[in-house]
Amino acid sequence: MKYIYISILMLTLLIMVSSCQRYLDAKPDKSLVTPQSLSDLQALLDNDITINQTDPIAGDIASDDFYINPTYYSRIATIYQDMYNWNPGVRFDGDWTNCYRKLYFVNTVLDNIDKVSKSNSITSAYNSIKGTAYFIRGWSLFSTAQVYTVPYEKGNNDEKLGMPIKKTSDINDPTVRSTLKETYNQILEDLKMACEYLPVENSAATRPGKAAAYAALSCVYLQMQEWEKASIYADSSLNLRNALLDFNVLDSNALAPIPTDNIEIIYQSRILSASVFSTNGCRVDSALYLSYSESDLRKSIFYYRTSDGSHYFKGGYDSNKGTQALYSGISVDEMYLAKAECSARLNDIKESSNNLNVLLAKRYKTNNFQPYNFADQMTALTTIVHERRKELAFRGNRRWWDLRRLNLEPAFAVAVRHSAKGTISELPPNDLRYAFLIPQSVVEIGGAKQNAR
Repeated sequence: MKYIYISILMLTLLIMVSSCQRYLDAKPDKSLVTPQSLSDLQALLDNDITINQTDPIAGDIASDDFYINPTYYSRIATIYQDMYNWNPGVRFDGDWTNCYRKLYFVNTVLDNIDKVSKSNSITSAYNSIKGTAYFIRGWSLFSTAQVYTVPYEKGNNDEKLGMPIKKTSDINDPTVRSTLKETYNQILEDLKMACEYLPVENSAATRPGKAAAYAALSCVYLQMQEWEKASIYADSSLNLRNALLDFNVLDSNALAPIPTDNIEIIYQSRILSASVFSTNGCRVDSALYLSYSESDLRKSIFYYRTSDGSHYFKGGYDSNKGTQALYSGISVDEMYLAKAECSARLNDIKESSNNLNVLLAKRYKTNNFQPYNFADQMTALTTIVHERRKELAFRGNRRWWDLRRLNLEPAFAVAVRHSAKGTISELPPNDLRYAFLIPQSVVEIGGAKQNAR
């Protein structure tokens, strides 16, 4: 009976959210559903399809990790073709809708947790649920902001358009775009609250623990160019979770060499599934593939050779065998890279090389890795940026995030090019198209400002 109630609760929420037009396309009548217990609230957060399998996809389609197989291009949905070619007028509402669907779920949890907690008792379950809700709200808002806002530029965000900030499930909550500064402040506030409430370890990879919240804060501060803070939180995460997979023990001939429950996963999630990343449609950028040396095990663990001589990505961190949804969660390797880069930014060259070497020693054939000993800051940064590209390839939006922030530095700026039907499209550094258009219904109904073109 309890299972039936929880199923009805989630189904009703999903129906209401999917039909919303005023709560950012999803304002339900919350009086129709009233959670009765902490178990009900936990069930909302454990709705894997809504919470853990709909991370933003736009950045991956628009990045330079891959190209679309020319023979398959016409079979790709028009919306994905337009995103791939950075059509100035393309509007992809999916990432926006999925974000605010998650926010409605977690705001429902936060609005009700003190009401359903018996005698207002503070238990481990209470703390875990509350911390998870704050984590999802902060992480989802951050991930989606990388799609619909311009890149964060330190000291220049007071006038730039941010995301609507939703802190309640109230159907009358107005839809107003905050400034970019306010958006990031809210993200930081939520993730820091998550740090306070979350347990050190949670019972499943799809439930965050403290290491995930620390890692998320490191990712956010890295995007904000706050190197010292990004380094501190990367350290905090690594103090709790630092084990790395040894790629020497993986089967490079397997269709999915990296196991689903591998020790590097701190928080497990995936981007929205899309045919553009199918085995027939997706091909690895040739320059990216050639950047791996023959002694680098990632070359055979991440990719396999197709019948036409090109390569396809198979190295998903939660085993992407049989799926078109890339892994987008948070992992230990990413924290070693963050720590290495931040150390270099702060001119601690030895610490920078040490962290990078720890990671790469697990990625090369035994006795084939020559540890780095950087001579200067620029050499360190150039190498680390290069290694981020190789390690985090096809890692849900990470390349897109790096393009956005690194384009602010002339030394690392990149013009991205895609070819389709004999036409080459280009996305120059800092182009306004790095912020996708927001849904037209949010502009027309909610009065939100549209991104510039």
